[in-house]
Amino acid sequence: MVADKGIEQDGQFYTKGIEIWELGSWVAVEVLGPTRHYKGLSVDVQKLPHYAGTGSTAECIDTGDVYKFEKTTDTWYLHKSSGGGSVNGPDLSDGTVDAVLKTITAVDSISMGRKDETQTGPMSQASGSAVTASGLAAHAEGENTEALGEAAHAEGRETIASAAYSHSEGNRTRAAAQASHAEGNNTEASAQYAHAEGSSTKASGYISHTEGEETKAEGYYAHAEGSSTKASGYISHAEGRGSTAEGDYSHAEGADTKALKQGAHAEGSQTTASASCAHAEGSGTAASGSNAHAEGSQTIASGSEAHAEGSNTKALKNASHAEGSSTEASGPFSHAEGNNTKASGSFSHSEGFNTVAASNMQHVQGRYNLKDTGGVYAHIVGNGQYSEASGEVERANAHTLDWEGNAWYAGTLECRGLVLTDTADSTKRYLVQVAGGQLTVSEIVADGTRQQ
Repeated sequence: MVADKGIEQDGQFYTKGIEIWELGSWVAVEVLGPTRHYKGLSVDVQKLPHYAGTGSTAECIDTGDVYKFEKTTDTWYLHKSSGGGSVNGPDLSDGTVDAVLKTITAVDSISMGRKDETQTGPMSQASGSAVTASGLAAHAEGENTEALGEAAHAEGRETIASAAYSHSEGNRTRAAAQASHAEGNNTEASAQYAHAEGSSTKASGYISHTEGEETKAEGYYAHAEGSSTKASGYISHAEGRGSTAEGDYSHAEGADTKALKQGAHAEGSQTTASASCAHAEGSGTAASGSNAHAEGSQTIASGSEAHAEGSNTKALKNASHAEGSSTEASGPFSHAEGNNTKASGSFSHSEGFNTVAASNMQHVQGRYNLKDTGGVYAHIVGNGQYSEASGEVERANAHTLDWEGNAWYAGTLECRGLVLTDTADSTKRYLVQVAGGQLTVSEIVADGTRQQ
């Protein structure tokens, strides 16, 4: 029918000479903007208008069929069938009809076992037992799973994917942030792009990753793996069992290790690197000075840039070095090596067994030397001993050299000759020798020759 004058029908205005849409038996019972809800007879389905908006519905009062309109495809789709089989086949909802379906097409959503009284997300799919897919294009499958975010995916048992593009799978896992992924058993990914896998793991840092059992990745880009490990620093890494990487860029590995400051590294068993860029390795070692290094067993490097190695050694001041067994370098830039030696003076060096370098720039070697705290000697050779009878240490020196160049020896001095300087004239030097049992003295002249 052509309009013979300006006329309005079904919310559409037609000017003279324009073809009016023939609705047949269809009547709009509700109008919400461009969305319309019609009722009519099934014989007039082909007359449903195409100017309606997406989501418009049409109910056939004679058959019970319901159609929905999609504007982008300009198509009315069968949304609910009465069972006549005109489009989707028989109604299987009462469980009394069996059917083999070659193709299933759903414009809006698919539900098989969707949880009662839950929201149905547009274009979502829910299949299983008491599952919920309430997000746009969400997918829930399994038992008691929930896909709540846009394009979220929950599968398995009691899993929840609550954020956009999140994925939760396994048993009681949670993916709570955008594009996060939780898998395994009781895992949780609560930060954007985080990934938690294994059992009882938590990835709460941005783009963090946790795996294994009861591990936690809390820092941005952090990675925790193994058992009961935690990476809480920025770009930190904890692995093994019970290890903690707390500092930014830190790395803890092994068993019960701790890397607590920026750039710290702890490895082995029960080691601790508690200062920036410190490194502790071995068993029970501690590096608490910045850039310090402790290695071996029960060693301590507490001075900045200090290095302790071996067993039960201590490097306590900056740039000090202790190595061997039970040695201690407590002076700045000092060095203690051997067994139970101590270097407490600045720039001092103690080596051997139970030696002590107590003065600045002093060198001690041997065993059980007499301690010089007054800075008299530059060099000491100890020759003390432990007395079994008294149960006490008897300290002694075999040789000393003071800062004036004076040497002392506890025993004799043996050599092929002795050069002496004239005390009255320091420019004259003499060679004293024994030849054939006779003592000879020869002056050493400038050209190296000798005069009797």
